[in-house]
Amino acid sequence: MVDPTVRINVPDIIHSKWDEMLTPYHNIFGKLNERLSKPFEQSYKTRYGNVVNIRDFASRIDSVRYKLTYAVKSLEYLLGVYGKYSVSFEASERAMTDSISEDFIFQEDVFFYFAYSALDIVGGIIDTLVETGLDKHEVSFTKVFDFLASTTKSPFVGSLIDELKKDSDKGWICELRQYRNFVTHHSAIHPKLRFSASNRNKTIEINLFMLPDDPNETSFAYEKKRELVPYCQEVLTRELDVMKVLLEFVEKLM
Repeated sequence: MVDPTVRINVPDIIHSKWDEMLTPYHNIFGKLNERLSKPFEQSYKTRYGNVVNIRDFASRIDSVRYKLTYAVKSLEYLLGVYGKYSVSFEASERAMTDSISEDFIFQEDVFFYFAYSALDIVGGIIDTLVETGLDKHEVSFTKVFDFLASTTKSPFVGSLIDELKKDSDKGWICELRQYRNFVTHHSAIHPKLRFSASNRNKTIEINLFMLPDDPNETSFAYEKKRELVPYCQEVLTRELDVMKVLLEFVEKLM
């Protein structure tokens, strides 16, 4: 991803989704390079009347790849630690007494910050191509999709836009944003570990590195038993799917 000769140690589904996302990514750069090959052409006008600086646009598109690359690398680190403690019952027990390292907290912060930032950057790219009427300092994924989903202002209303708007308002994108806002603006999330045993059912349960159910609450609850690392893997898998669709949307807008 940073170096194509070095394979990052993450599940195959992440590599598969990444490769699918690269198809529209490369198509976009193909169009940009074609325009740059024409003498003196450094910008072009979109079908909606916006003037786009080609090199600036290319830099924005590449920033999406950069952000997601380091989200994947952070996931690789988190998976390594998770795997160390989930390989056996004895290893999971050891996790109950081992302290969580600052490197683990750092990589967790990087994951949430970079994974969500990629969405905001794509929102800005779409704003560059479409006249949303937003002040440039207000552009974000949420505000751009508020515009795109508006039946009174937008020509793009449809099932795809509606689904992404729903995910941004109340679904997994909203939840990712809440975790990102917490680690960016308030504090690191210190994952909680839980051990529970039932003599009646003769069962033992250990939950590793749980995320708080709601990062907006001042007193954290862990009833959902959501473990950090499986959550991050699921979110990144979904985001790479969405990013492929968004880059295809950007390609059509060009």
